[in-house]
Amino acid sequence: MKLNITNVTSPIDIFEVNLFNNFYFSSPFFLMSNFTIISLIIISFVALFLHINNIHQSPKIKHNVVTVTYSFLSSFIKNLLLNTTHSRQHIHYPILCLITLIIFITNLFGVLPYGLSLTSHICLTFSLSFIFFIGFNIICLIKHKTNMVKLWLPNGTPILIIPFIIVIEILSYITRVFSLAIRLFANMMAGHTLIKILTSFAWLLFISGGIMAYFSIFPLILIFLILGLEIAIAILQAYVFIVLITIYLGDTILLH
Repeated sequence: MKLNITNVTSPIDIFEVNLFNNFYFSSPFFLMSNFTIISLIIISFVALFLHINNIHQSPKIKHNVVTVTYSFLSSFIKNLLLNTTHSRQHIHYPILCLITLIIFITNLFGVLPYGLSLTSHICLTFSLSFIFFIGFNIICLIKHKTNMVKLWLPNGTPILIIPFIIVIEILSYITRVFSLAIRLFANMMAGHTLIKILTSFAWLLFISGGIMAYFSIFPLILIFLILGLEIAIAILQAYVFIVLITIYLGDTILLH
C-alpha cells in the first residue's frame, strides 16, 4: 500500500519557537513563547531543587534523592576545581555548580515527550559559551595583567617562530567558544531529530494499515533504545560542558 506522506512534518519542526500572541502576559516588550515557558519551568525546577536541598541539610533529616544528588554534584565540581586550579577554596564553585545543574535538567527536559530542548538551540549554547569566555578573559586580565600573553606563548618557544605560534594559539583560543557551543548544540539536536524521524516513520507504517502496520513495531523498539541513549547523552553532555569549562578556568588562573 502506498504511504501518504503529505501530512508528515519536518524533523526540525520540534525545535521551532512559537510565539503566543494572545497570551495574557504578552506585550510588545515581553513576548511569550514555548521557549520562554519552558525556560521559566526549568528555572523554577532548579530553584525548587536548591530550596529542598537547603531545608533538608539538618542532620536530623534523612538523606533523600535531592540531597544525595546535590552532594554528588558538589563533590564532583570541587574535585574538578582541585584538579584544574589546584585550589580547594574557590569563589567560582557556586556558579559552576548552578550552571551544571541547569544544563543537566535542561538536557533531560528535552528528552520528555513534547519537551522543547533548549540546549538544541545554538543561540542559547553560544550565549553560555560566550559569557564564560568573556568572564574568563576578564579574570585573567585582572589576575595576570600583561602576563596574560603567556596564554598564547608556550615556554621555551624559539624566537623565530614566536609570531606564528602566537597567531595559532590566539586562533585556537578563540575557537574554544565556538567548539563549546557547537558540541552541546549538535549532540542534543542530532538525537532529537533522529527520534522525530523514526517516530514519523513508525506512525506512517501504522496508519497505512494491512501488513505494513505490523512492521511499525520495529521502529518503535528502535525509538525506545535511542531514547535510552539520548538520556545517557543528555547526562554526558552536561558532564563534558562543565569539564571543559573548568579546564578553561584552570588555564586562565594558572596560565597553562
